[in-house]
Amino acid sequence: MRTQGLSKVGLEQLHEVMAGHVGADRVPGLVLGLSRGEDVYTDGTYRGERILAPELVAAMTTDQLTPGQRDGAGPILDGRGWGFGLSIIDPPEPAGLKGYGWNGGFGTAWANDPGEDLVAILCTQVLAAPGSAAVEADFWRATYRAVAH
Repeated sequence: MRTQGLSKVGLEQLHEVMAGHVGADRVPGLVLGLSRGEDVYTDGTYRGERILAPELVAAMTTDQLTPGQRDGAGPILDGRGWGFGLSIIDPPEPAGLKGYGWNGGFGTAWANDPGEDLVAILCTQVLAAPGSAAVEADFWRATYRAVAH
């Protein structure tokens, strides 16, 4: 985990919150990944070299659904939009999450937030267990608290 641009106090709080879920047997264990700043490549470049055209990045990260399609997607998208291969988190979720990413069916979640130069990954490997939504919401809330401005 890269800690550049993340507050030490916020990271300690993130650890405490997530350790509480493990201690309460909501999840058997967790893997967290956070990165900010120069290690985050949300604009189609990698190490200063362009690998995706800006227009492709824009299309991939823009909601391609009509309002009717979005409303009809039900629990698959859970109110999110859909770009090319990833969900579009707009409007921001109550826990603060915004940008784009994907939640897997087995307790994994990934999001890029270009506005914060943030990439965050949560792996619980628990399929929709009781309390798993709270684990994810707490992860996003604590992650955004750790973002140092």
